[in-house]
Amino acid sequence: MDVTLQWDANTEPNRAGYRIYYDTNSGPPYGGMGATGGDSPIDVKIADVEAGNTARYTVTGLMEDETYFFSVTAYNTSGNESGYSNEVSTGSGTGNESPNSGGGSGCFIFSLYPP
Repeated sequence: MDVTLQWDANTEPNRAGYRIYYDTNSGPPYGGMGATGGDSPIDVKIADVEAGNTARYTVTGLMEDETYFFSVTAYNTSGNESGYSNEVSTGSGTGNESPNSGGGSGCFIFSLYPP
């Protein structure tokens, strides 16, 4: 299964990248394993995900018929990392999902799967 996440891009000048956390259990710590991009967290660079004011990344290689929970953080060139974004889940795998409510000082994300 593939899940595409999209979020508002970080606008700070010293931004370096994002970390995509995932797991089959809700909430941190996110210890997901098995995605093609790597175990949780998946480290992605700005150039690989940003286009204008949005960032997008597709997590591939997840198990079919499994519910996954995702959260994103941003980090800067000094290695400082934001808090977790709101958490989203794949739900029952029936189509586009809306973001779950949640806090965090990270990025707002939502799922657009299947891509």
